[in-house]
Parts: sequence; C-alpha cells; structure tokens
Amino acid sequence: MPEKILVVAAHFPWLNSVGKVLIGERFEVLVAMTAQEAMDLAVRQVPDLIVIDPQLPDMDGLELCQQLRTHPVTARVPVIIVTRRNEIRDRLAAFMAGADDCLSSPIDLRELVARMRAILRRTTRRPPEGRGRTGSGLAEAGPETVRHMPPTLLAGLSSD
Repeated sequence: MPEKILVVAAHFPWLNSVGKVLIGERFEVLVAMTAQEAMDLAVRQVPDLIVIDPQLPDMDGLELCQQLRTHPVTARVPVIIVTRRNEIRDRLAAFMAGADDCLSSPIDLRELVARMRAILRRTTRRPPEGRGRTGSGLAEAGPETVRHMPPTLLAGLSSD
C-alpha cells in the first residue's frame, strides 16, 4: 500500500508539479489549498507525511504546522515545510514550529522525494514503495491513487 502524502499549497502550478511527481513515485496524494482544508484532511485521512508551503490564504503554514503538532491525531505525522526564501531565520522558524525538515524554494523535486523517503524510512514500519523509480508512473497509478485530488488538478495530469 503506498504512503499517503498530504501536499498543502495555495500556488496551483507548484501543487500540480509536486502532485505529478509524487504520483509518478507511487505515493497516494492528497492535496489542500488552505490550512483549514489541510487540517480536515489530515484528521480524516491521517497521511504518512505532510508537505506544507507556508504561504496559505487563511493561515500561515508555520501556524498550521503548530496546530498539526497539537492535535492528537496528527501530532506524530512528519512535516516538511518548503520556504520561499533561503534565509536561516525562515528555516529555523520552520523547525521551531515543529517541522521535521525544511527546504528552501526553488527546490529540486528529486531532493524533496529523497527527503520524504528518508523521513518515511524512519517513521513508518512498512517499506517505502517505488524506491528507485523514475518517470511519471501515471499509467500504473490507477484511480485509487489519485482519488483525493481535486478534478482541476487531475485535469492537468498527463503521462508525458
């Protein structure tokens, strides 16, 4: 069974890019474009890992991370925060908010996947799926993998 990843970002093109890569790497992808949507999904679906872009319309992503850490259902779910600036104070703020890892934008999505897999190896008992895979993987993903993605995001996915 693939690991379930919740990606939280208000910037649709970035969300779409990350979603495509994660599906290609055989993850089950959940997406949220607001902090409230992310909290609701995280509590209902309990992802294996959460990736947060801190610039959300309804709440700062660092505050979302803090809320995830205080909720009994999501307190132990690993969180990666992707900051917009490559400044030490932003990365430190992410760790202080409870993030397990922090990347500065622009990021190489291969590095994001590698960091995700490293965290998942330490925090889940089942072996990560798709290790060493490359390519889109969309043809093999099947509808169950992408059932949580909004139709607007699904429309942009292709196997090219």
